[in-house]
Amino acid sequence: MKLSIKITIGIVFVLLMAVIQFASIYLQQRKFEQMNETQTNQLNKHLETNQFLLSTLDWSTVRQKKILFMRDEIINEWKRCGIEKLNYEKAYEISETNMKESDKYPNIDPLFLLSIQWQESRFIDTVKSNKGAIGLMQLMPPTSRLLCGFFHLSYSRSLIWHVDVNIMLGTKLVDVLLAEYEDLELVLADYNGGPYQAYYFKHKRNKLDEETKKFVPSVMKKYSTYTDNLKTYELKYKLLPSKGL
Repeated sequence: MKLSIKITIGIVFVLLMAVIQFASIYLQQRKFEQMNETQTNQLNKHLETNQFLLSTLDWSTVRQKKILFMRDEIINEWKRCGIEKLNYEKAYEISETNMKESDKYPNIDPLFLLSIQWQESRFIDTVKSNKGAIGLMQLMPPTSRLLCGFFHLSYSRSLIWHVDVNIMLGTKLVDVLLAEYEDLELVLADYNGGPYQAYYFKHKRNKLDEETKKFVPSVMKKYSTYTDNLKTYELKYKLLPSKGL
């Protein structure tokens, strides 16, 4: 009888220890699962925060950085040209319009527009060539008249002098040429000298006009420089000076 009781107690003890061990393992596993769940939630929250910040950065800060970069490049070019009365508001207007117009065409980089403007006019919107090309993007009157038709605008020479209109029409011209050639160098050759120059650039370089021969690599080199410089440009709070300062 006593032996039977001892055996029973032993069995109960073993079972109790097994239950305790099982409970301990279960609690540890549950704790581990809860820790994983907490870490996963924290990670997801972190990712959500980062994505929010990145989305804000992509749409707002990077956009503003590019506008201010273009403004500073315009101001620096005017300084190199010896212009004493620097118009920061005009520089910002040009930069912001470049960004606004390039937004309409996914394949057009505002820095590419800036490079064309640098080559054509050094960002001086009152420039007129001896051939009659007008403004920042040096648009010829016949081309401007045709481009106005895209926007249902009534053509006049005075209209083309406006910075926003000049850039709008010039950007549309780049868009049309990109659709035709799908090559930036050919776009530039046509932009500068017409379709024959684009053809010569592709097939018969020896027949290229000297102007086009210099124009294309000059703009492409500037575009590359702008693209590289933007990468190291630091976006800081900058007070916009008053007009004419």
